[in-house]
Amino acid sequence: MLSSRVMILVGLTGGVATGKSTVAKMFERCGAVVIDADALAHQVMEPSKPAWRAIIQTFGRAVLNPDRTLNRQALGAVVFRSRAKLRRL
Repeated sequence: MLSSRVMILVGLTGGVATGKSTVAKMFERCGAVVIDADALAHQVMEPSKPAWRAIIQTFGRAVLNPDRTLNRQALGAVVFRSRAKLRRL
């Protein structure tokens, strides 16, 4: 007998505090696999990883916290003033 399983792909988007995490947890409780793009982005930008090095090379050490993690607020201040810099990021 053929399987009747169907895969549904859902993307959750929205602003701050709109319930994305709550809905993602609801999906997980129903057995869905949740891929958190923000968490993945944070992982690839950890100190000394290739993306972190490229960001520092491009935007300078001014976007770092004292512990060498990215200061996302400082990086945002740089890239959101320039479309070219935002595209580069």
